[in-house]
Amino acid sequence: MGRSYYDVVVFGSETGPLAAGALLAHRGFRVLAVGDKKPFSEYNCYGYNFSDRPFTMTAAASPVISRIMGELSLTQMYNRIRISENLPFQVILPDARISFFNDPIKTRTEIEREFPKLKGMVDPKLREIARLSTEIEKMLNSDMVIPPESFFEKRAFSRSIIQNPFFNRPKTDIFELLDVSEKLKQILLAPVICHSGRTTTDSPISLSRQLGSWLFDNDNLSLGIKSLNSLLTDKIIAEGGDVQDNFTIEHIVVNRNKVTGVKIKSREEIISTSAVLTGKSPSELAQFISVEDRNSKFKTLCEKSIQNSMGYSINLGINSEVIPKAMAQTVFIKPSRQLANIQWLRIEQIPQKLENKIALNISCTLKAEEKHLIFNGSLRDNILDTTRELIPFLDNYLEVIHSPFDNENAIVLNNELLKEESSFLQLQKLKHDNWPIYHPKKDSYLGIENNFHRTGIKGLILSGEQVLSGIPLEGAFIAAWGAAKIISKDDPAPQRITRSIKNRLN
Repeated sequence: MGRSYYDVVVFGSETGPLAAGALLAHRGFRVLAVGDKKPFSEYNCYGYNFSDRPFTMTAAASPVISRIMGELSLTQMYNRIRISENLPFQVILPDARISFFNDPIKTRTEIEREFPKLKGMVDPKLREIARLSTEIEKMLNSDMVIPPESFFEKRAFSRSIIQNPFFNRPKTDIFELLDVSEKLKQILLAPVICHSGRTTTDSPISLSRQLGSWLFDNDNLSLGIKSLNSLLTDKIIAEGGDVQDNFTIEHIVVNRNKVTGVKIKSREEIISTSAVLTGKSPSELAQFISVEDRNSKFKTLCEKSIQNSMGYSINLGINSEVIPKAMAQTVFIKPSRQLANIQWLRIEQIPQKLENKIALNISCTLKAEEKHLIFNGSLRDNILDTTRELIPFLDNYLEVIHSPFDNENAIVLNNELLKEESSFLQLQKLKHDNWPIYHPKKDSYLGIENNFHRTGIKGLILSGEQVLSGIPLEGAFIAAWGAAKIISKDDPAPQRITRSIKNRLN
């Protein structure tokens, strides 16, 4: 950190804040990105590359994402890391299995095979999902700030509202509209529930958009979320910003209801700034702000955003020969036996550099009060039993079992891998005990569950998935654009002219 003052400090390594930071750096703001010392998202375990949670790039061609990548001149690089799978995902019930393809004709054939009574009626249902998703896409493609405060923000917001296909019917039941059976409803809901972390979803906007994204617009990225965040981080650096992944913020300094600086952990100095962007929820942010600096609006937001669920995942390192040829990159499967309120398991294949090796990341969502299932081993056993049903002879090819969430050491079944002593030492340091999932208490603006950009403390701005948690990753980019707009608008006129000149020279 070569400066003692930055216009903007990005707090955290989530996609939304990094995208907002990259936009502001490109517009001439002095930006510092500070990591929050998350233990890991990807890690090496006895030669296998594991992940702490799954990732799919839904809404990959969203106009909002395209607009941000276009302004940052990253369109070509973004397209280069996108990988379109022929068979993106499968949904498996005890008595049904449907594969969803990139080709809608193949998907239609699959649904008609499983539901013969729907023959000739699937195309209209898929087209209706695509139509609704496209309409919502248009609505979301605006300069949206939540909630709108200035005249121009309210005008942009009004333009969005009039494009809402559910404007006069906010409680529409999508599946009643589509006229689908209960079984097909379960199948279509599986990726939405797993991706958003919710056990149910009743917002027609959120549901329609996520259904459309999964059915018609989902990709993998070459290195997962890491490759996307690296693009944004590199852009901040290229535009003259600073990135400090190894540091974290200990305290956000607030004076007279305004952000004035940040205190870096293990360092005496205070970095002066007028704005902090973060993807954390207000309830998480509270620990970084003194009690006397938390005003009534901030306290209300903390009460609105609560952790009502959590995620858990386990990684398996196996010989790839045992993977069924017809198994998709992503599989959503009902657990072999009912355990608490867990509805689905998500199984994600992670390619490996090692020949004939593959890793599986298996995840689920459970209620916060069910955390004991993680530590008594019942959740792990249930996951392994379900995976054995999907992959015959799994135990004969299984080499490593590890979860970053249950504080257990890796189980190594291949003695040759025990020579990887460095992996063992690394795992002792890198352990999670929680993967919190936060959701606001109820739907609000646009009928999508959300938080606010502004926190009640001037200069402290939410810019992650929390702002529009009903549409997770796309919502993070919408939040990033809105956060960048707020800061750009508040930029004093003389500084704005200086930045404009600088950008033209560049």
